[in-house]
Amino acid sequence: MVDQGLQIEVFRDRVVVKARDVAAGAWLKQITEPLSARIRRRENDLVAERHRLIMST
Repeated sequence: MVDQGLQIEVFRDRVVVKARDVAAGAWLKQITEPLSARIRRRENDLVAERHRLIMST
């Protein structure tokens, strides 16, 4: 029987990993890791390029 688990939440600027003791119904630990500015810049570049392509058709 599995009594522990991980939950991963992905946001635009960060990833949150939560450890849970399912049997006890309690969260054990949470770690938040910010996404690098470089990744966010690249994502913004892709969105802008997509917008340019849509507008040019």
